[in-house]
Amino acid sequence: MTNPNSDREPEARTQSSLRSPFLTRAAAALGAFLLLALAGGTWRLWIFVQKDLGPLA
Repeated sequence: MTNPNSDREPEARTQSSLRSPFLTRAAAALGAFLLLALAGGTWRLWIFVQKDLGPLA
């Protein structure tokens, strides 16, 4: 027996499935940027508290 759909060509990818890798990469890049920004902000806040506010205590 043969598969009745064997002569059909595979369906082309839909536009949403083509966008998915782009969105995944964009979300990963945005997440990495936000993580670095959060780390930098935390580090800057720590320096501010230690150097500028420390002498007031």
